[in-house]
Amino acid sequence: MHPLLKSLVGVILAIIAIGLIFKGIPGFLAPLLKEVIIVIKGALPIALLLLGLFIAWLYYDEWKIEKEFKKEEERIKAEEEKRKRKKKG
Repeated sequence: MHPLLKSLVGVILAIIAIGLIFKGIPGFLAPLLKEVIIVIKGALPIALLLLGLFIAWLYYDEWKIEKEFKKEEERIKAEEEKRKRKKKG
């Protein structure tokens, strides 16, 4: 299936979902806005918790990598100093 056709299907599904949320299907299904709001109220705290944990993990990992880079740079500088001393000596 062509990617543009897949995109069109996605847009159509999004329009149908928006119609169900705000209008429903007359005589069959009432608007679902109240239910959607309930789901969002329940999902939002969990989403924020997961986002916070992800950010904390991401920056902790970045901090560890920076620490390793500094150790490596210090090791390289120490080796260069040793080579310079050997050349002079």
